[in-house]
Amino acid sequence: MDIEGSLPAKSTKPLCLIVIGMAGSGKTTFVNQLILQCDARKKKSYTINLDPGVFNTPYRPNIDIRNTINYKEMMKTYKLGPNGAILTSLNLFSTKFDEVLGILEKKAESLDYIIVDTPGQIELFTWSASGMIIASALASTLPCAIVYVLDGERCSNPNTFMSNMIFCCSIMYKLKLPVLTVINKADVSDTAKIKQWTTDYDAYLEALSKEETYLSDLSKSMCLSLDEFYKDLDMAPFGSLDGFGADGVFNGFEKCRKDYFEIFLPDLQKKKQGKESKVVERELEKFKKDVETTVKQNAKDSPDINTIIDKTKASLFDLKICEQSQEAQQKIVEEKLENMKI
Repeated sequence: MDIEGSLPAKSTKPLCLIVIGMAGSGKTTFVNQLILQCDARKKKSYTINLDPGVFNTPYRPNIDIRNTINYKEMMKTYKLGPNGAILTSLNLFSTKFDEVLGILEKKAESLDYIIVDTPGQIELFTWSASGMIIASALASTLPCAIVYVLDGERCSNPNTFMSNMIFCCSIMYKLKLPVLTVINKADVSDTAKIKQWTTDYDAYLEALSKEETYLSDLSKSMCLSLDEFYKDLDMAPFGSLDGFGADGVFNGFEKCRKDYFEIFLPDLQKKKQGKESKVVERELEKFKKDVETTVKQNAKDSPDINTIIDKTKASLFDLKICEQSQEAQQKIVEEKLENMKI
């Protein structure tokens, strides 16, 4: 699979948004409201669901990993737990991701945003070989950004806030893409306080002083370490239920697009020219080992890996099916907008 493709030039290509966040932060609800807000602004969106274990989504994805990989069959056949099945599903899906890129490239000129909803278990995407492959493939084909979704209510606790900031910082340096941090659940959280903690060290220390735990000491020591990260961090409050703060989020998207071309794309070009270490190749080797381990684990009583792929599909992705899905999604969006009276 060629994951490099041709690096995107400044054009009307859509911005690809990889939505990442801790479990329960409201990523899927955020994606649903984002689709509605795109439609209200006459912006064309295209959605990809990469969570094979999600039972139901409030939106209808244009490309859905669940239509390709049978998650329950994966667990049953290979005797995997929930997280192992998600990771193996992503590994299998990434082997065909060039077909996804082909679909996206054909539709690129008619789209404004491509929204990628990732699994709730954040580490399964951000620290797996398949997650790295998928993110690198998207970033090498389209302007791309990370949308890190914070749970505003939980992050009102200074220790939880610090945990999220460390994770957000590590994701930015690992994936090497611009990041917009969205403070979700703005209707029930003090977003001003959360934003203040990134600029006012004394205010954060005061909040920590009320938390008498060993973790508070660690958070205090990490605070100054993230000072440089905070300087370039863009944060936008957002209400996933009513769309509060949508203008700030879309402004953040455009800044990410600008940063991608001015800061991050030159780095990608250096990689393609071979001026840096071949990180992607190492990730591919890790990926191959993951797949081999899965296949060998229960080789005696397990069927061939191809039985996991849905046999009713003539191919992994049928462009015609995706177009039908897009029309169905548009109808759902129009009905929701009518109900919301936007």
